[in-house]
Amino acid sequence: IKRQGTVTGLDKVRFREGDSVGWAFRATTLSTVTLLSDRGTAYVLRVDAITPTTGYGEPIQRHFALADGEGIAGVVSNDPRNLPPVPADTIAKATDDEPAPPHLVAVSKMGRIVREPLAIHSDVSNRNGRRYMNLEKEGDDAVIAAYASDGTEDCCVASHDGNVLCFPVWDVP
Repeated sequence: IKRQGTVTGLDKVRFREGDSVGWAFRATTLSTVTLLSDRGTAYVLRVDAITPTTGYGEPIQRHFALADGEGIAGVVSNDPRNLPPVPADTIAKATDDEPAPPHLVAVSKMGRIVREPLAIHSDVSNRNGRRYMNLEKEGDDAVIAAYASDGTEDCCVASHDGNVLCFPVWDVP
């Protein structure tokens, strides 16, 4: 992970051999970044805690206690400029049982899906992070995708057998 003051293009970003750019966005040093692991844990740090460099960056493990083999399935910048715009009527319909977007939507290999308010994952976490999704205990379940959502999108999941299921994100519990 690294923070750079200016980037003229993603092809100009330096990284170690074998690495690649996974996510890139603009943010202020006052905002936070949520790293969503494939084991269902959210790690949140302030942008100003990331060492500024034009070099290769630093390992995420410097900030958090990731388990062996744990990877990052998604990254969300909590800078308001990077979050999906939410229509005013959607905010007006929000209740305690159904909080207003933006939401975090995550899907696992074994077909689990979760939707929860992104706001609960915008405050800095400790080294162990916060649980955002419980995975199947049997098998090799892992989060394969995690995104910020304004609630108006459709979610489509496909099986290896070619079956597809599409539904509104708002229908996800």
